[in-house]
Amino acid sequence: MGVLSLPTSVPWLSLIWLSLLLPGLIMLFLPEKRVDLIRWVGTGSAAISLVLVVLVYAAYRPGEGFQFLETLPWLPQVGINYTLGVDGISLPMLLLNGIIALTAALISWNITERVRQYWAMLLLLSAG
Repeated sequence: MGVLSLPTSVPWLSLIWLSLLLPGLIMLFLPEKRVDLIRWVGTGSAAISLVLVVLVYAAYRPGEGFQFLETLPWLPQVGINYTLGVDGISLPMLLLNGIIALTAALISWNITERVRQYWAMLLLLSAG
């Protein structure tokens, strides 16, 4: 691994979960009758998330501890920060989540009842 070099100024890990969360929330406001649009948005966001995960996976350098660290003060009065990072244990879990999200999206194209709610919940669950 470590075959790729990604810019450190980009919040890669936040982009991964936001690429699933934001379309999942937007999907709740799409018309229920636009089934094809809902399916394409869901599958596209899962694919984008997997591509981002693969980029992070390819750029990870083993043995260097936490990488792709993102830290922002959230509630500084009580010392609470928003912090993300990956290490050798969480990286395969991140890759597994990306693969499962895209696989679930592709398998879910035959869902016919409550399509909008199903896809929104699928993306929100994957983002979590």
